Amino acid sequence: MKSMILIQHCQSHHHVNPEAFFWPDSANGLTSLGRRQAACLASRLHDELGQTSCRLYASDMTRAFETADIIGGQIGQTPSRIPELREWNGRFAVERTEIEEERTIDESNGSLFDWRPFPEAETWREFHARVSIWLDELATQDDPTDVPILVMHGGTKINIILWWLGLALDALSERAPFAGMPGSITVLNRNRSDNPVVDRLNDAAHLYSCGIARGLLSS
Repeated sequence: MKSMILIQHCQSHHHVNPEAFFWPDSANGLTSLGRRQAACLASRLHDELGQTSCRLYASDMTRAFETADIIGGQIGQTPSRIPELREWNGRFAVERTEIEEERTIDESNGSLFDWRPFPEAETWREFHARVSIWLDELATQDDPTDVPILVMHGGTKINIILWWLGLALDALSERAPFAGMPGSITVLNRNRSDNPVVDRLNDAAHLYSCGIARGLLSS
């Protein structure tokens, strides 16, 4: 594939309420601001994509799929639910179905990519493999004339960028070497020599245009 557009889901409840980390996924959807962000994002994609042929894929977690659904309404696409695009199942259980306490975390293994926080958790290496395997399948099965638009999470985005650039996970000095931004656009492309490049990273110009972006140095 020649290009890929990555969308980090818009503001969800866990961004503003730490208690939401303990909620079931179905309750941790977009906030009212997150929906406004998604509407601005969808409008920008509609304007910039024009007649570009694309396919919309989304993590099946509520906050990502709600973002994708709003985008799909603007660009005329029905998002496909992709479990492989879920966030890392690390310190908090991704598949929780009710409010629960944080899992007991095993700190005995300090390995950067092979640490398993609790028995049902995945390591970051398993997370990376889960995302990469799906991308390998996408690259062989998807129509090469379509631009894939992937709506997912900050951690997932890191693994997608590594896959795109052909970098090994162990090339990283930490699990999250760059921050994500809710509602942002990352564009992966190929240069004139057909080498993979990151054209845009966490582009949030649409949020500034709508007056709902965070400050320049806000964390």
